[in-house]
Amino acid sequence: VETTGKFEVKGKVNGELNDTTVPKFDVEMVSNNASFHYKDLPKNVKNINIDTHIVNETGIVNDTYVNIDNFGFAIDQDVFNAKANIKNISENALVNAELRGVINLANVSKAYPVKLEEPLNGILKADVKTAFDMKSVETNQYQNIKNSGRVTLTGFNYSGPEMAKPVSISIADTAFNPTKINLNQLSLKTGKSDVNVTGALENFYGFLFKNQILKGNFNMSSNTFAVSDFMAPTTNTTEDGGKKTEAVKIPIS
Repeated sequence: VETTGKFEVKGKVNGELNDTTVPKFDVEMVSNNASFHYKDLPKNVKNINIDTHIVNETGIVNDTYVNIDNFGFAIDQDVFNAKANIKNISENALVNAELRGVINLANVSKAYPVKLEEPLNGILKADVKTAFDMKSVETNQYQNIKNSGRVTLTGFNYSGPEMAKPVSISIADTAFNPTKINLNQLSLKTGKSDVNVTGALENFYGFLFKNQILKGNFNMSSNTFAVSDFMAPTTNTTEDGGKKTEAVKIPIS
């Protein structure tokens, strides 16, 4: 791996660990315009900037806080940036985060040796802000939850053994607000079928962090909808140990 730039981790720890307190500590991770390039891959990850602090000034666990003042990188012309801070971690975690950037999914495996069963492609764009506390999530106090922004995915194609036909998503457009995640548009094609979906998800954070019920309401329209485009074939073992593939049968009353 070829690397440029600096990546530093420094900090200090002072105190004792017991049943009521932890050592005081201040850990800093910093990187300025770093990059890395795997020699057997065509692209590199560049402009890596990290500025993160993990601090406890009192020895009380709940007083630990994490500040990610900057986390960013670029692959080709696509730039991704994020920042976040988390505090009050053991009693009622307070989270404030921002994500903004563009990622060409096809470039991920061209810059980092990740193993994928099927190659990724498509353009992911994100511009999202969120601020919430865990008690408000648990009690559905949406007035205390601040969400805004959009995430879009375009030109995404996928095929795999669990799919009857390759799926092509021309656009998936989601918008975030304090109470819902709105699916403004989902347009996809598979085989002869075309599907357009709009709708909304409710209680997303409760589902994500507290295993609560995820609620949704969606509307779907289609000019052509062939059930066979969505029914993957099944494979059965014959008496002689061979495998026989057949389409899934849907009973008709």
